[in-house]
Amino acid sequence: MTINEFGNISKIIMLGYETDAKVDQHWKRVEYDYCMNTMFKALKKLKFDIIKDKGKPMSEDIDIEIWTKDNGKIENWTK
Repeated sequence: MTINEFGNISKIIMLGYETDAKVDQHWKRVEYDYCMNTMFKALKKLKFDIIKDKGKPMSEDIDIEIWTKDNGKIENWTK
């Protein structure tokens, strides 16, 4: 997940499936898009501290492990 310079989540990806070729090889596109959209909708309301480098706000990539249930709820599986 990427946190932008304003402290908002701007992008999420699933590790191991960073390219369209890998996604298409292992997922049905509709299922992958549903999963990613559900996670993004659930996480986009979060607000993070702004990270600055020499006074200039910067974005940051962080890794979290979450699971999406069939009902659209997510669970935090980060260890």
